[in-house]
Amino acid sequence: MSAPIAPANAGSRRLGRSFAAIAVAIVANVVLSLGIDQGLHVLGVYPPWGQPMFDASLNLLALSYRLAFGVLAGYLVARSLRAPPCVMPPSLE
Repeated sequence: MSAPIAPANAGSRRLGRSFAAIAVAIVANVVLSLGIDQGLHVLGVYPPWGQPMFDASLNLLALSYRLAFGVLAGYLVARSLRAPPCVMPPSLE
């Protein structure tokens, strides 16, 4: 029996894929957060840009959707980097 041999560049390809998945998740998180921020500024929920936001409920609102976007970004990274299931050799089945 011969065991399949992985190509020499498989590790670097996987590392590049990992970096790309993390970068995409960070960009998605930033774009979603800034998009919601801008929408809430336009709707008048948040004060205009450049003015401080002292209201605790508005800060809690911002924290809540940013946390949700962070969890979603983490899920996307984990989902895109999911490893294929291990295949047992016939002798161990």
